[in-house]
Amino acid sequence: MSDDRVEDLLPLPDYIKERKELLRRKKSCIQEIIQLCGTEPPLNVCVIGTYGAGKSSFINTIAAALSGKRWREYAGIGDYGGKRGVTTYVQRFSRCCQEKNARFAGKSLPNLIDIPGIQEDGSVPAEELLRIFFFGKLGHGDGLKEAIDYYSEHGIEGLKDKYSQNTKDENVYKISRIIFVASARQNLPENLIKSVVNAAQPIGSGRDRYKRTVPIFGVLTHAGPVERKADGDLENAEKQFMQSLGISRHRLLLCSNYCDDIDGTYRTEDVIPELDVPVLEFLVQVFDRSLSVLHDDETYKETQQRASCHDMLLPSDTKEQHGRAATVTPWYLTRTYITVIAVLFLAIMYTLLTKKG
Repeated sequence: MSDDRVEDLLPLPDYIKERKELLRRKKSCIQEIIQLCGTEPPLNVCVIGTYGAGKSSFINTIAAALSGKRWREYAGIGDYGGKRGVTTYVQRFSRCCQEKNARFAGKSLPNLIDIPGIQEDGSVPAEELLRIFFFGKLGHGDGLKEAIDYYSEHGIEGLKDKYSQNTKDENVYKISRIIFVASARQNLPENLIKSVVNAAQPIGSGRDRYKRTVPIFGVLTHAGPVERKADGDLENAEKQFMQSLGISRHRLLLCSNYCDDIDGTYRTEDVIPELDVPVLEFLVQVFDRSLSVLHDDETYKETQQRASCHDMLLPSDTKEQHGRAATVTPWYLTRTYITVIAVLFLAIMYTLLTKKG
């Protein structure tokens, strides 16, 4: 007798029916993700956010949702003896931590790349550091501290010159998608969001010297079904987050991560479909290759060469507005240039008239 027939005779409790439906949706999402990934070179998905937003927990939640087995800690999370588990180096989690999962054998699941936190107090050039990172100039194991120290010693132009040199691995680490993680329990990091948007989508910010445009997605943690039961008034946070990132609803995930507050220690024994399905449905959108990176072949070196040519044509006050040092030509040199040009013009005209005569 089929399962459906048994259910007709002996109706199952609602929670069992709900779980069966969640497991069906989960299986369908994973099959779609397998089809989307194919065998092409993997996408690089950057996961960025401030401390406490749940960035590392989200990476572990992605891995658990895809695994089909249980939660494991790949990205360090939480406080350890009062010390913050803060990412200090660029970390790459190859194939969403599923390299040994036979289900995804031969499939190019994206790499998840965790970037160190960037201060919002204006002490570092956050937008340029992010742009350098998005162009693949910082790879696995690299720290932002080196770049920040170099900036402190050599200034913004020195920083740009340093990372304008082509490196063999920059195409390997180029970012293809950006997931910005924020918490519904914290104020939105508006300055960091603005820097990310300007660095990733220069066309939208009006800076035509940069062309490469990376799709942005948003994850609002502490805002999933579990938290909504306790706090149904999350609409304002959701709306503000989407407006800040400039994204529509289908690019936003309201997420509950695997964490002590949600599942205690159960996550180490089994996965939880209620948490997995929303994450997997979101990943279907993120991993869809029909969404392309505009001007993907552009390099950071090309942007700086274009910027140099662009600045040569700008008035000095406009250069200052773009954050570059203005070079003011003294008035007496300007008059000298005009005099030289005038003399050369008269000499050429005299020579032509003399020959004609």
